[in-house]
Amino acid sequence: ISSCQTISVAGNYQLNQSLASSGNSCITINVNNVIFDLNGFSISNSTNINTANIELSLVTNNVTITNGTLNNSYYAIHGTSLSGIEISRIIISNNIYGIIINSGTNFNISYNNINVKTQGIFFGSSSNNNIIRWNNITGINSSGTYAIQLHTGGNFNDISYNFIYNNYQIGIGLLI
Repeated sequence: ISSCQTISVAGNYQLNQSLASSGNSCITINVNNVIFDLNGFSISNSTNINTANIELSLVTNNVTITNGTLNNSYYAIHGTSLSGIEISRIIISNNIYGIIINSGTNFNISYNNINVKTQGIFFGSSSNNNIIRWNNITGINSSGTYAIQLHTGGNFNDISYNFIYNNYQIGIGLLI
């Protein structure tokens, strides 16, 4: 991949250069069964509201995102009603939000470095069976926000071995 685009065919994808977008999400994945390797490159974006470096469209399943940097966007990774997503070895920096999933099951979010302004990792209501491990989360500087937050109705989520430091207020929030 050498430009911002929508991935709509299952398969393996790899960046071959850094990408930048202004005003829209750079990469949108709207199909199941995708491996997206940033190949050590970065995706940058403007910080316009509701734009993401990577947008996972409604009901996307079995996607891997790995090995690169996501920066200068409103969301690094954003999605709703997702399952079987792996996010690993990503550097997320200078975004407003990090990984924001409105409803998700069977996620593995591991070995990421997250330095954002408002919220590192968020799972909305009814998010189940997710693993959040071995992430470094720092720089959260907004009042009332969390490095990691899970909302109501979630079960069997594993949050362990994360290094949360140098944040303004709250490390891990479980809202009931």
